[in-house]
Amino acid sequence: MDYVRQRFRDVTFVISSDDVKWCKEQFANISDVTVLQANSPPAVDMMTLASLDHMIMTVGTYGWWASFLNPGITVYYRDFVKPGTPLSRHFSPNGTDHYCPTWISLS
Repeated sequence: MDYVRQRFRDVTFVISSDDVKWCKEQFANISDVTVLQANSPPAVDMMTLASLDHMIMTVGTYGWWASFLNPGITVYYRDFVKPGTPLSRHFSPNGTDHYCPTWISLS
């Protein structure tokens, strides 16, 4: 979030999650964060995320597709796979085979 705040002015972060209660608790005191409603259809959330100016994506297919459909800048956490774990066998170092080359990785 700091990267986006430094790069752009007047940002609003929109969070889509299957754990809305947790997100609201974690971001309750941050004025530039909005959490989408818990009962909105997944297609509406996807459309909302895809129409935003930019994305900070999470690991997973939902975040990946929202980022892929979003025309803006996508930022993602590079070190999502712990080296030496069974999951790491399925990804190149830093997950570069999982992300579009124009997306920005942060550690």
